[in-house]
Amino acid sequence: MKTPLVLIALGFSLAVGLPMISSAEVDPAEATMNVMRHNAFQPRLQRVIAEGSREIIVNYMLEHHVIVQEQLDEWEAMRATAHEELQELREAGDFDAMKTRMAELRAEMAQQRAVFRDYVSQNDELRLQLAEFRQGVRQEFRERIRVHVEQVHNQAGEPISE
Repeated sequence: MKTPLVLIALGFSLAVGLPMISSAEVDPAEATMNVMRHNAFQPRLQRVIAEGSREIIVNYMLEHHVIVQEQLDEWEAMRATAHEELQELREAGDFDAMKTRMAELRAEMAQQRAVFRDYVSQNDELRLQLAEFRQGVRQEFRERIRVHVEQVHNQAGEPISE
């Protein structure tokens, strides 16, 4: 009884699937098995680089007395307060006020990023530190991806094509 159901399911999938496959216009030059093309690690990589870069910039500014610890503590307190405000607005269901507050926060963050960007552009040593950090993080992620791809191919029993 199971065999006819399998044959029916197979026949149905072929009848539905083959016209779709044959009608799709695929350029053979673009059809690859390159798993790196759509990188699932990319958002995490960007977040790790952004967080690490911010930490390097702030530490550099603290070491060179551009900012003081009190300013940094104030920024962190403002950030925590803003987070709490947004949570309260979300819980209250006041989404218009929440959108307005988020727009204000984005503008403030853009100003702070511009200050950091200007400072980094004026300091070659800091730029070099950031470039080395980013390169190291990217290399670490490439290695993780390589190991992941090897594990997937080893589990599937497929050879890895370079």
